Amino acid sequence: MKQIIRLALVVVVLMVTATSYARTAKEMQKEMNDAVSTVLKVYKSEGMSGLINFTSQCYNETKNNEFVCVYIDLASRYLDQMMVEQNKFPPTDFFGDELFGPRIFGVFINKNMDEAKSNEYLRAATPTINKLVDRKLRSKK
Repeated sequence: MKQIIRLALVVVVLMVTATSYARTAKEMQKEMNDAVSTVLKVYKSEGMSGLINFTSQCYNETKNNEFVCVYIDLASRYLDQMMVEQNKFPPTDFFGDELFGPRIFGVFINKNMDEAKSNEYLRAATPTINKLVDRKLRSKK
């Protein structure tokens, strides 16, 4: 129950920081959950190169709901970090700071979010996405 309340609070923060992105908390939770599920499915079938292609394609083809691409990017980036830490794989440049930052901040600029709001959004979204990835990975074992 505490976890549901925390997730709801994070979603409220996300909604407040992305005012031009008028979504309900339930819609945002579903989008995050679906993004993480898709990322894990793509990774399982196509590996990290599949995630790079999938993430790039999302940004190139999605015009009205770009935050889904940010969720996909965050989940993919976290999965890459996990592979680096746990399996000693080399980090994937595509998910490194130099390429990740411009990709996601382009979305925030398109949504008229300044740097402070964008960072606040990321501070709320990142741990939520990471927990979803962890939970879904544990449930598959």
